[in-house]
Amino acid sequence: MGNDSTGLLDLASLSVRLGKIAGKLEYAKDKHEIEQLILLILDLMKRREEYYFQFSHGGSATGFNFISAELMNSCDKMKALVREEVSDDTIAEHKKDLISKIEQIVKAIDGDSHFKYPNLVMTYVENPKFPDAPTYFFSYSHRDEASELIAERVHSKLSPTVTTWIDKYELKRHQQLPAEISKAIKESVASLLILSKNFFDSKWCNEEWQALFVKRLHEPDYRLYTIRIDDAEYPPLLSHFVCTDCRGFPRPEALVELGRLLKEIEMYEMYRRFRKS
Repeated sequence: MGNDSTGLLDLASLSVRLGKIAGKLEYAKDKHEIEQLILLILDLMKRREEYYFQFSHGGSATGFNFISAELMNSCDKMKALVREEVSDDTIAEHKKDLISKIEQIVKAIDGDSHFKYPNLVMTYVENPKFPDAPTYFFSYSHRDEASELIAERVHSKLSPTVTTWIDKYELKRHQQLPAEISKAIKESVASLLILSKNFFDSKWCNEEWQALFVKRLHEPDYRLYTIRIDDAEYPPLLSHFVCTDCRGFPRPEALVELGRLLKEIEMYEMYRRFRKS
């Protein structure tokens, strides 16, 4: 039996694959075939957990976690039964219960968009201001929907002791834009650039990244993080920085890479606070 569960797995894909397995399980009579289907379910759920861990924290998926744990427990029980000398009636009874739990999960996923994309589309919520909180300056093109989502996502996931500076939330109509942006860059301890063709076509974005690059040259501890969302060519000065590949966002692979960047930032902030203490 082919294993179609390679790679990390988002919940929308999980719904489709579990539905197919439930259909096969309903007509399966051979114990070996039943066991292989159960192993496939467990593998799918494991991949779902790895994917979920990378990019989501709690929220509406808490209820889903409960019913998915029930499904995995039923799979373990069923796996033990098919390996023992039990009656066909007993196996049929437990198989029916297992199919019911699969259908419950599929219904939960398909009936609630939060299960499919937990915490993906979010609104900006201002972080509480802590004394000496480091400021991260965000630079990206607002013409890119993926950039908007990534910026909001990084903001929401960073520690509350980190202040994020995102122009569309920080700038007011009456303010002098060049002066306010220059002040934000000067006061920042790190920056996050979301690179794209639209980014490099933008006069403002080009001026921002060049100013940030100069700041990085003069301040060795300054952190400059870059994320790419398309195949745009970089200026040579930026090509030397390690770039997080988020092309295809919000595909699972891009979410995993973004999760790694967030973990790197969190680890550095822990180190920075330890060094100051």
